[in-house]
Amino acid sequence: MLRIFTVSVISFLSFFPIYMFVTEVCGLNDDFGAVVAIALAIIAVPAVLLKLWKEKPSPEVIPVNVNDPVMKEFVEKSRKQIDRLIEGLEEEKKEAYVKFPYRFGGEIEHVWGTAHYIKDGYVIVSLDSSPVGDLPEEVYGRLKIKLEEIEDWMLVDTDGTTFGGYSILAHAKIYTREYGSLPRDYERYLKRFVDFDWPEIT
Repeated sequence: MLRIFTVSVISFLSFFPIYMFVTEVCGLNDDFGAVVAIALAIIAVPAVLLKLWKEKPSPEVIPVNVNDPVMKEFVEKSRKQIDRLIEGLEEEKKEAYVKFPYRFGGEIEHVWGTAHYIKDGYVIVSLDSSPVGDLPEEVYGRLKIKLEEIEDWMLVDTDGTTFGGYSILAHAKIYTREYGSLPRDYERYLKRFVDFDWPEIT
């Protein structure tokens, strides 16, 4: 909204200097100069400004390559601490979530689900994410995901305090690498994660 408002104001204010330029420097008469100035102010100026001032996408919707070295590093870090997920599920005091690969419509996607309990080496999960591909019928029930396939995990207290979630940190680092900085609301969201400090890891 701020982006559109700012571009609109600049476009409006640009009419007068453009008008002076095309009449005084380019030698157009007043009427034709006014038409040209209006056209440039309401079409050319906004087009240039919007192209230069590209709005950043939401970090929650940009795709991330799972083979990106940053993502691979933090997924490995999370998997090394899988015992914390197991302990959290056994305590039953925190909401538990896991990230895992699953095939949707012929494509493997990396999605989040609510973890309920562990049985015989499998995490019993309900899907939380909205995959891009078609949803197979079995995802409407509970899924059995092998423990070794879990890529990330989170344990969340009732106040929102979150443990784990290293792939989310990796996602933030990749986003800042590509776009320069995170939106402020997403930075506030990262404050609930206690295993790392944004932007620096403890």
